[in-house]
Amino acid sequence: MTWSIIVREPHSGKLGIAVATKFFAVGALV
Repeated sequence: MTWSIIVREPHSGKLGIAVATKFFAVGALV
């Protein structure tokens, strides 16, 4: 099972993408 979370920060306008497996191991910031 995999979850993807996309968060946008209003101040910087950056998009943060967090991808979590059952290990909660992988995170990426774009």
